[in-house]
Amino acid sequence: MTARGLGIGRGDDRAGWAGSRDGQALVEFALSSLLLMLLIFGMIDLGRATFTRIMVTNAVREAARQGSLAPSDTGTMVAAANARSAGLNLTSAMFTVSCADWQNNPRSCASGSTSPPSVQPLERLQVCLDYPFSLAAVRLIDRTSINFHECQRAVIQ
Repeated sequence: MTARGLGIGRGDDRAGWAGSRDGQALVEFALSSLLLMLLIFGMIDLGRATFTRIMVTNAVREAARQGSLAPSDTGTMVAAANARSAGLNLTSAMFTVSCADWQNNPRSCASGSTSPPSVQPLERLQVCLDYPFSLAAVRLIDRTSINFHECQRAVIQ
């Protein structure tokens, strides 16, 4: 057998190729890990946004339920919404409350009003909430926040 047939003399060549293959694997990992991290953080942000949207929907629903009992008291509506979705830190400036009859004629939510006339039982109340959601992965979609707008209607008791 010759030295070539036994693989003698090629050990140095293989060691040189193995080192460059390690470098290639490192570059491939660096490129693929960026894509992997981008997907992971994008999914985390999407999950946070979905969870926050559900909390906003539940908060508005609770505020409308409370408003159907006392349509002129926005403070109790905001308190009920905060109790339902405590992590959102809602303020009264985020809420819009409007009242109307069934023909969509505007009514005042305050009792005793004459212009427009005060809302009566079995008429409608609409509570809307504008909530700014801050994104964690800002560079993914080139926006810093998304505004969630949610409305809920209720019948005044």
